[in-house]
Amino acid sequence: AWFPAPDPSARAGFESRYMTVFGERPPRVAAVAYDATALAGRAARIGSPPVGEAMMGADGPIRLLPGGLAQRGLAIFALDASGQPRLVQPAPVPGAAGS
Repeated sequence: AWFPAPDPSARAGFESRYMTVFGERPPRVAAVAYDATALAGRAARIGSPPVGEAMMGADGPIRLLPGGLAQRGLAIFALDASGQPRLVQPAPVPGAAGS
């Protein structure tokens, strides 16, 4: 079975920084809040929403679409014979050629 999921290498940096500050692993929803805050901060700096620009989020690449939805680049995993996930393809950058 193959399935999409956030790239664990991207999440590792976020988890490490979170654990340093809060002393525990972040809940899954913390990455969504982090990315929303980063997008809002970017919008405040440039004076408008960063529509179409890809950025590295807590769970990997993310891009804000014109309607306000977030497009995420997800990695592809396969389950091995023991049921453990194995990375098949890393997350593409949304909007990049081939994504």
